Amino acid sequence: MSQPLQRALTPKNNSTNGVLSANNPNQLNNNNSTLEDYRLDHIFNELKSKDEICRKKAARDLKKHFISASKGLSSESLTLHFNVINRKIFDLASSSNVNEQLGGVEAIKSLVEMITTSNNVSAAPGSSEEFPLTQLNSSATSEGNSSMFLRYSNYLTRLIPSNDLRVMKAAAEALGKLASPNGSYTQDLVQSEVKKSLEWLNDKNENRRHAAVLVLSAFAEKAPTMVSRFISNIIPNLKRTLTDSKITLREDSAICLRNCLNIVYARDTQVRDYWFNYLFDQATEMFTNQYVTETPAETTNNNPPEDIHGALLCYRELVLQGTPILHSKYDAIYDFLMGVKAHRSVDVRREVAVLMPYMAKYDTPHFANSYLHIIMLHYMGQLAAREDQAFIYISIADIATEVKHPITTLLRSPLFESIKDILTNKSAKVKKELISPSFYCLAKLALAIGPALTKSINEFQLLKFILRSPITDNMLGLLKVFIDNLPSLEPIINDKLINTISCCFSGYEFKHPGSPDYKELMDPSLAFDYRQHMLGKDSNSSLFNSSPPNCDVSSLAHLPKTNVYEDGDITLILQALKALSFFDFENYLLTEFVRYCITCYISHENAEVRLKAALSSANIYAKAGVAFQKSRHSTKAVNEVLMKLLTICVTDAVPEIRLEVLKSLNEGFDPQLSQADNVRMLLLTLNDENFEVRKIAIKICGRLSLMNPAYIVPPLRRLLVQLMTTLDYGGQSSRKKEETAIALTLLIANTGDLTKPYVTQIMEVLIPKAEDPSPAVSTAIITAIGEMTVVGGEDMVPFIDQLMPILIETFQDQSLTFKRDAAVKALGQLAGSSGYVIQPLLDYPKLLGLLVNILKSEATHSVRIEVVRLLGILGALDPYKHKEVERSGQDAETVAQQNAPSIDMELLMKGKSPTHDDYFPTVVMKILLKIAKDPSLSNHHPAVIQAIMHIYKTLGIKCLQYLDDVIGGFESIMHLCPPSMLETYFLHLGDLIKIVKTNIRLQLPQIFNLIREFFPNSNLQITIIGVIEKVYKAMEKEFRLYVAEVITVLLGVLEKDPHGKASLRVMKAFVAFGGSIEPYIHLIIPQMVKLFENSPRLISQSAIESVRRISRNINLSEFSPMIIQPFLRILATTDSEALKVSAMNTICVFLVQMGNDFKVFVPSITYVLATNKLQFQLYDHLVDKLLNGEPLPANLPIDKDLENPVDDYNEPDPTPRKLPVNPQALISACECRDDFTAEDWQQWMRRLHIDMLKESPSPCLRACLQLATVHQPLAKELFNCAFVSCWNELHVQYQGEITQYLCIAFQAKNNLPEISQTLLNLAEFMEHDDKVLPIRTQTMSDYAQKSHVYAKALHYKEAEYLQEHDSQTTEALININNQLQQSDSAVGILKYSTDSNSEGKTKLQMKESWFEKLQRWNDALEGYNAREKEHPNSVEFMMGKMRCLHALGEWETLSELAKQKWENASDDIKRAMAPLAAASAWGLAQWERMDSYIGAMKDSSADKAFFNAILCLHKNNFEEGTKQILKARELLVAELTTMVSESYNRAYGVVVRVQMLSELEEIVKDCLVVREMLISGKDY
Repeated sequence: MSQPLQRALTPKNNSTNGVLSANNPNQLNNNNSTLEDYRLDHIFNELKSKDEICRKKAARDLKKHFISASKGLSSESLTLHFNVINRKIFDLASSSNVNEQLGGVEAIKSLVEMITTSNNVSAAPGSSEEFPLTQLNSSATSEGNSSMFLRYSNYLTRLIPSNDLRVMKAAAEALGKLASPNGSYTQDLVQSEVKKSLEWLNDKNENRRHAAVLVLSAFAEKAPTMVSRFISNIIPNLKRTLTDSKITLREDSAICLRNCLNIVYARDTQVRDYWFNYLFDQATEMFTNQYVTETPAETTNNNPPEDIHGALLCYRELVLQGTPILHSKYDAIYDFLMGVKAHRSVDVRREVAVLMPYMAKYDTPHFANSYLHIIMLHYMGQLAAREDQAFIYISIADIATEVKHPITTLLRSPLFESIKDILTNKSAKVKKELISPSFYCLAKLALAIGPALTKSINEFQLLKFILRSPITDNMLGLLKVFIDNLPSLEPIINDKLINTISCCFSGYEFKHPGSPDYKELMDPSLAFDYRQHMLGKDSNSSLFNSSPPNCDVSSLAHLPKTNVYEDGDITLILQALKALSFFDFENYLLTEFVRYCITCYISHENAEVRLKAALSSANIYAKAGVAFQKSRHSTKAVNEVLMKLLTICVTDAVPEIRLEVLKSLNEGFDPQLSQADNVRMLLLTLNDENFEVRKIAIKICGRLSLMNPAYIVPPLRRLLVQLMTTLDYGGQSSRKKEETAIALTLLIANTGDLTKPYVTQIMEVLIPKAEDPSPAVSTAIITAIGEMTVVGGEDMVPFIDQLMPILIETFQDQSLTFKRDAAVKALGQLAGSSGYVIQPLLDYPKLLGLLVNILKSEATHSVRIEVVRLLGILGALDPYKHKEVERSGQDAETVAQQNAPSIDMELLMKGKSPTHDDYFPTVVMKILLKIAKDPSLSNHHPAVIQAIMHIYKTLGIKCLQYLDDVIGGFESIMHLCPPSMLETYFLHLGDLIKIVKTNIRLQLPQIFNLIREFFPNSNLQITIIGVIEKVYKAMEKEFRLYVAEVITVLLGVLEKDPHGKASLRVMKAFVAFGGSIEPYIHLIIPQMVKLFENSPRLISQSAIESVRRISRNINLSEFSPMIIQPFLRILATTDSEALKVSAMNTICVFLVQMGNDFKVFVPSITYVLATNKLQFQLYDHLVDKLLNGEPLPANLPIDKDLENPVDDYNEPDPTPRKLPVNPQALISACECRDDFTAEDWQQWMRRLHIDMLKESPSPCLRACLQLATVHQPLAKELFNCAFVSCWNELHVQYQGEITQYLCIAFQAKNNLPEISQTLLNLAEFMEHDDKVLPIRTQTMSDYAQKSHVYAKALHYKEAEYLQEHDSQTTEALININNQLQQSDSAVGILKYSTDSNSEGKTKLQMKESWFEKLQRWNDALEGYNAREKEHPNSVEFMMGKMRCLHALGEWETLSELAKQKWENASDDIKRAMAPLAAASAWGLAQWERMDSYIGAMKDSSADKAFFNAILCLHKNNFEEGTKQILKARELLVAELTTMVSESYNRAYGVVVRVQMLSELEEIVKDCLVVREMLISGKDY
């Protein structure tokens, strides 16, 4: 079991209490908190722990918790939940407590993995792999990943310059994870942090220098491609930190240097040599003027120890790289080391000891012959100094590992005497410091020289003292190494060790069952006393914490490390259990010892002791095979132990214990496990609260159903019915449905034919659920269907018509890789099990195109391999039949879409080039709207709308031609998005209306349909009212057509929610509508008057002011009684001065508007004012004028904002302008080298896509930058446009530099075919635009042929043929036409070239290879035979003959020819001959020859893997054969992807090979089934 799981069982306080605090119900003090909240709180409490392993486990639990929550929560709830998690992480990261900071960093690292692994993980639900964040739920969008990335990078950058080194290192490591190659948004982070770190390297603050080194080291390790550009700045600046006064900083600087050198050495030979010489010279400078005398015996070094240590670190990293250039400096480095081997500084002496094994590894023969004896003599002398013993032991051990037996004669007495002295020393300090290095030394010597060490071990009685030591990891590791490499010591070790173990557990020495003095001895008190005696004074954990990381003996013996507890007794028990489990006590019958002693510890109070005791018991009984014995005693013993194990599986409080013990019940227990009493206990685990336990229980029960079907099958049938019922009626919980589907999958897969009679019932339940809206549920259901097809076989045929549309729809979903992977596997299972092959390609014409699209666009390699496997299972469809299906297929539109050119190319073909103003906007808008209408890309829709709005804000009405499609896109997106996003989309819609103004008239019906649909949502009403206002301002008079409907909707708000915020917005809208609402004013005013009184003050005041403002545009005199009467009551009763002022202002407006008609109200108003002692000067002034017959003022000093309204609708339209292009940034983006790795080229292409958009002068293209950053297909689609837009703005000089880099990319040996194809597409695009890349036609033709892009190769080669009419060009043209299956064209070229043409050119001589290209094999063979007589030793003619014989199937002749030429051929010729010769050997069953031919092929050749698979099948090595089939399939992925991208016809040959691989795979499976049946004695 892994160490993390062991730690999961460790109590939080390391006490002996074995029950985890998470399982203690008494801790649920807060009755109001949910179980999920409690779990989250518990996880974050564990993240604050002082224990590092506890924090790491809590971080893993946090990741699992979030993944689990994502399957059961809605997208909005998940977002809120994630925000809660982020707030808690922020609290941890911002804490002043170091442990809490470390916990926060661990939490960030665990969640970041869900981003950085998103391109590699395609696990199905229920598998051991987990879903990445981007694949969980619709809320987990790529944009969400962006904000998550930025948030966490901010947290970490604040933590990095910490005063605590642990925090600093953890934060730097986490930051490196953020910058891993699969992560997004890393480029800016790496650039900014690297530049900052380079500044900090020379900072006076030591913490900053150390932080800079750690950050640079992390980035160099995790993001080598992005850091490679900074290497020339990083390495020179490390000199200061390599000689720092702080040793930890020097060591970390060396590691940083190592990571930088890994980047350099993996890429560029010339640069590698430069940096080697540079660093060697820098290190050597530290030794200059070092000798104070010239006598070697008296040489000393007076340089500062820090400088010398830094130089040694530098030498160490150069030696570690192990390149040939080191050879000339080897002796010089050795001299430097010997010059300081006895330096006064222990750091220097230690580093010399560390370097010596690396020197031995680099040139072992030279080191062993020239320097080994000197080094060993020096070490023997230094062993007397206790201070140096630890690293001398380690150095001797590591040197021995490299030089092996030559060191045997140099192992002198001082070495073993000093080890014996340590073992017998009573000083705890000495043992703590030196026992581990001494054990490490002995272990490595045993591994290096083997039995030759036995003499020294016996001579100095070392084994006796070793066995007296307490049982520790290193002690057990050493004994295991001794047993494996010194076999003569095994009996002694086993005897002493089993006695020690027995005393630890029972208190007595081990007795063999059946011996005369054997008794069932078990005394817990004696055992405890023995353990305490063994621990001695060190009864706590200090004895077990003494192993330095560089001398771990456990790893040498491949033993796991044991968790250390404060209570040493628990740790000692765990060590004894480990010894019992991992040592093979062959001559000792341990079953009775386990039965009476070990099983007692299954009930121990410590959780890990319980677990290890149970696993040890199960392991020993399973290996002993006692369950297969039929004696009464054996049966009783097995049942007794098994019942205890099953009891712990059912009753233990810790889920991990139940799970691991259940896993340990393997096939070795089946005869007894299938008995009635045991089955009863086992069946209880089918209903365990932990789903993982239930999964294992289903697997075990399924396995046992074949052994005791009468007792096990009925409960499994009942379980089957329960699972089907749960799926049908078990509620809407996504998590529950997913778990049920996974359980059903396991039941189907593990019960053989049990479920076959119920195929119809199961499929009737599964098929409707396969379209569940939850991706996790639908994926689990599809996986279950796939397993059902394996069991059902031909019984699945009736369901094909229902299944295929579901699977095809899943193939079209671009957002969920794991779901698509499950669908691909399910279709493969369906086709392979039911015999439904070839026919799917005929019945569903678009299926092949969809699979091809997945191959072309899918970034996950595992999915592409699965698609290739599926193509092989479906079979190679005849190209002619494929064309026929394309022509007559029902889905002609889909076929047309698949064969249609890209949008940018389509516009070029229509005569519109990038020089047209609307070219780039058209391309961008069409692509964006295509994404907007794709439901599977809903997570990118917010960014799509942002990009569209940015384009409209930049170009204005120049984008009117796309307006109808854009509004349609809004409709599609708003119907798919979560409710929380609707408000944002309505705001964008309002902004769009404001931009296009009256041009929106044709789309108003669509807009008002959206308003009608979503207005009932109270959360959207305010925003929608704003949209209606913008429609009015844009349309003004034309708005009257929609006023009646708008008025009805708005009045409904005032009636249903008169006191809400929406009512305020409605009244504001009525004011904004001005005179357009006059026909309906009789409906509006009464409703608003009701709000004057008995409403919140804000509502009342707004209603009064709204009526007043409306009256400025519409005469409301007829409503004056209705309006003024409430005002009189307000003046008389309200205490609000603001309301009184508003009422009086409105009365004044009515006074002016009504004139003399207002006199009727004056007495009442005057009376109310006098009665309530109110004064209002403006009113008094107006009344005086009215009563005196004086003219009233036209304008009142009220509502001044209405007199001069701000009209932002008359702003001038934006003027499109080109944005500036930074040529240096483009040159930097294109910069590449021939020695880039495949990963480097992927990063280069991704960066080129993004940087071209970032620097494009077109505002439309730049608007797509954010979306393209998270949606790589968009960056690919816009690459041609972005490149050309930049190209047109560049000076010729810059164009030349970019062209040079493109040529490097074409020629690079590690470049990927898809990158070459992308660049070839770019070249074709530029040619259509009359802008040709300045690369020779012949060169472009060679690039295209190399990339298997034959259509483009033909274009370039024809142009070359017109320029240069020679035989080489002619042959190439024939070959290309033949690859394109254009045989008539190839024949025509041949005829034209061999005849004298009209221009008098001399005809070309016929070449045999031309017949080959035309597949005229007999003619070619005759020609080669004739030419071979003239040139009998010609390799060219010999290879031509072999190709012809291979094509004609003349295996005997081909075999004889290969046999004659093979022995004398060079390696290169053998490599060329091997595939042809191997094919003939296969055809003639010449297996030995075939083996020799295969050995000559390239390791990376698909032919080698294919023929190896055939040979393995012949040898019945089915496991290796399966590996070779998988390897061949992987190697064919790239070739098939490239060729099928051009045409299925051109890929037909590769598809045939893929089909052969699938057939081989079926043969392997059948053979494995037969072998199992033969082994089990069954008939077949």
